[in-house]
Amino acid sequence: MGHMRPPIPLESAFPKEYAACRMRLLPLLLIISFSSSQLLAEEEFSFDRDIRPILSDKCFHCHGPDENERKADLRLDTFEGATRDLGGYSAIVPGDLDESELIYRILSDDPTEVMPTPKSHLKLTSKEKELLQAWVKSGGEYEGHWAFEPVKQPKVPTGAHPVDHFIQKRLKSSGLTMNGPATAQTLARRMALDLTGLPIPAVRAKEFEKAYQDSPSEAVDALLDDLFASPHYGERMAWDWLDVSRYADTNGYQGDRERTMWPWRDWVIKAFQANMPWDQFTRWQLAGDQMKNPSREQILATGFSRNHPINGEGGRIPEENRVEYVFDMTETMGTTWLGLTLECSRCHDHKFDPISQRDYFALNAFFNQTPVTGSGGSGQTAPVLEMPTEAQLQRRKDLEKKRSDAQKQLDEVKGNLRQNQLTDRTILQPTEAKARNQKLVIESTGSILATGTNPDNDTYKVSYLAPEGATTLGSFRLDALQHSSHTPKPEGLARSNSGNFVLTEFEVRVEGQPATIKTALASYAQNNFAIEKAFDGNAETGWAVHRGKPVINPEHAVFYLEQPLKLDPGDRIEVTLRFDSSHAHHNMGRFQLSINDAIEPKPEKPLGIDKENPDYKKALSQVEAINGQIKKLNESVSKVMVMEDMEKPRQTYILNGGLYNQRGEPVDPEIPAIFGTLDDVEKKNRLALANWLVDGQNPLTARVTVNRFWQKLFGTGLVKTSEDFGVQGERPSHPELLDWLAAEFVAKGWDVQHIIRLIITSETYQQSSQVTPEHLAKDPDNRFLARSPRHRLPSWMIRDQALAASGLLVPAIGGAPVKPYQPDGIWAEATFGKKKYARDEGDKLYRRTIYTFWRRISRPPMLFDSASRLVCDVTPSRTNTPLQALTTMNDVTYIEAARVAAQNEPSTTRLFQKITNRLPTEAELDLLEGRVQSLTSYYQSHPEEAQKLLSEGEFPPPEDADIPTLAARTAVANLIYNLDEVLCRP
Repeated sequence: MGHMRPPIPLESAFPKEYAACRMRLLPLLLIISFSSSQLLAEEEFSFDRDIRPILSDKCFHCHGPDENERKADLRLDTFEGATRDLGGYSAIVPGDLDESELIYRILSDDPTEVMPTPKSHLKLTSKEKELLQAWVKSGGEYEGHWAFEPVKQPKVPTGAHPVDHFIQKRLKSSGLTMNGPATAQTLARRMALDLTGLPIPAVRAKEFEKAYQDSPSEAVDALLDDLFASPHYGERMAWDWLDVSRYADTNGYQGDRERTMWPWRDWVIKAFQANMPWDQFTRWQLAGDQMKNPSREQILATGFSRNHPINGEGGRIPEENRVEYVFDMTETMGTTWLGLTLECSRCHDHKFDPISQRDYFALNAFFNQTPVTGSGGSGQTAPVLEMPTEAQLQRRKDLEKKRSDAQKQLDEVKGNLRQNQLTDRTILQPTEAKARNQKLVIESTGSILATGTNPDNDTYKVSYLAPEGATTLGSFRLDALQHSSHTPKPEGLARSNSGNFVLTEFEVRVEGQPATIKTALASYAQNNFAIEKAFDGNAETGWAVHRGKPVINPEHAVFYLEQPLKLDPGDRIEVTLRFDSSHAHHNMGRFQLSINDAIEPKPEKPLGIDKENPDYKKALSQVEAINGQIKKLNESVSKVMVMEDMEKPRQTYILNGGLYNQRGEPVDPEIPAIFGTLDDVEKKNRLALANWLVDGQNPLTARVTVNRFWQKLFGTGLVKTSEDFGVQGERPSHPELLDWLAAEFVAKGWDVQHIIRLIITSETYQQSSQVTPEHLAKDPDNRFLARSPRHRLPSWMIRDQALAASGLLVPAIGGAPVKPYQPDGIWAEATFGKKKYARDEGDKLYRRTIYTFWRRISRPPMLFDSASRLVCDVTPSRTNTPLQALTTMNDVTYIEAARVAAQNEPSTTRLFQKITNRLPTEAELDLLEGRVQSLTSYYQSHPEEAQKLLSEGEFPPPEDADIPTLAARTAVANLIYNLDEVLCRP
């Protein structure tokens, strides 16, 4: 019958000195008796559907995956933990209610023993207690969480539409039936808004209605083809992805500096428009830079991870910033592709999901290799990718050509000025110049320029012909010259970081015979790098000219031969310069050689430039002017922040409490242990992570993604908590349908449009949205989908619809963000007066909302239900608050759109049809016409109000307009814009 147990005080229910809670059984008389029917023994129930949610909500916080917070060393999220011996007793003894401490605790009415504890403010319902008893009685079996189990595609009867099959199956069990089909008008409008975010053009709507009468399925397929091909399809699909990626045109935080990420936004639009396979879409954004020979587009795509806010506050610690940025990258990836709340594991093991803190930082390690330091607040923090427009590319090309010509002219002037200083020398004109590694360019002045990648070491071989008039060769003068390509800028002496070089050997041959150098003089020689070491036959010594700071002035050396050599016209002179120093990259960048017949050493002056020479000043000013133009052009080129990894990997550590300066154990890149390992991967980088995400065996990515497509079309996902597929998330309303779509998505090559077409061609999607009393009674939230969802359109779509229906919408795709109408002072108030909004003019006022400039700390005010773009956001927000009506009835955009729609369409019938996509009923038309007449009379007696109304917006009214009538029709058009059927998805 059990054992007597005295009451256990609540505080000592789980004493620390025991491995688990110390529990003593009470007689069975103390356990609430219940019949087998109360135990639901005859009822079909599932651990994952019925039991895990109870344990997760009421027990896991203290007895779940988080080892640090676990009480009494009792773990209820696993079978092993729940059934293990805790010192003569167990929380669960499968099949035995009397011996299961969990059952005793949940049924106890003693506040010192009952679980959950009173101070937790959690309480089990009677139904939940019955379920737990039935579960233990039946064996207490555990199942894996549905989202972590492999995706298996359920069978669908031949000829059945997969979506309708699973929806009808659930409806039948719920005692509901599906609505009949929507009208052709409604369906056309619904499809156009869902796939382009714009109303369907009237001509195409009529074509669809006619085709629908003959063959509904063929008409739907044809309209789908048109909508997928519409250039606005990519824009509509991209909007939600911008929320997911936390895209904005500024950094956020204090200062909220601007950034130029919009080329990445345009890439997203282009990718959706091209129906890029989702696995490729994923790989490019997470690891495009790590693809083999990555293209500019692939690198650009990685801007996804760099969309995070940047904190440029002066008092912030750079490393703290950097760590926060990497946290953001990791958690955004987790929400976007895994549907998991990884951020819960930043400071400790997840309290509900099997994601440990080690798992979190192992994922974090994939992103922790970025060279970003966290310092500064620039919205163009390296690594960046320049994204010039075609016009900018052409302009740059033209300017580079002009600069090259101007630089040649400047070099020629400088060469002539230098040559004039060598009054007793003849400058040699090279006939051939070659380097072992670099490319040597012979300039018109006789100097030689080294170009290409600067190697560790090099050897130059230069050939000359004896100049006319030179009969004796006694010495060579080697001049090391400046150039704009040298270090330091703008005109250093050499190609090394310091501007220094090390000439290890200087060799001369005349007609193939070596000439012996006796001595030399140099303008300057660095300590231990005397000029004599340039001809001592030792490759480990040489001449160098570093003066303790970067070298910027010309230097020279004169090499004197042991005996003068006779020269005949045309004799071949070969000079070899060797740079074999242990100091890497110390190669001479530009030089020239001159000769005379003297063999006695004497000091010679360095080659200076008379900067007051008019020819020099003119040539220099031309170069500087062009450089200024190029600099200004380069500053105007968009620079998109992208991803790359450091050459030397950064070690990642578990950060205790998630604090940047509290390092714990080191960890390496790895996926969460529950999903296995990447041990078979050669290199564990972001590309390996992306490959794992889109591996068909990954149980989450396909489910999470198709759920979001479903959410896009129905307003709510099959999993309502689209941000959380973990234990605390909602189970799928139709789990078999979710898995069927996920498996189909992978099987069809991650084809986005294929999945969308499948959904839209279903009766479920095409049914009427009419609500019946039975619907409200049995399924008020429409989770079973016995009717098509009807909900408010997002604010951005309402604005775009108004512009399109009026004819104002400018359909251009892509480009820099625009600044349409916005109330005065909003930016100034949010930025302490530092940022002032200057709206655009002309066509930029009427671009689609996706191109509106997005200031992160003050998002566009007409978007009353938009995501904040501060963090990854995958769940739509909807509102019908007065703020929405205040906007759509009073904002300049809507008033101007109503006026332009009214002045473009004098017929009230056609005006109504253009906005609603249907003809008005006779009663509606009478009401609208009556309203036009009464308002016309009012405005005739109040001309100042009519004029004020028509002056809203920049688009001018017709010069010959009937002011009172146009004002009246504007008000009526605005009324139509604010009808529920216009503001809602039909």
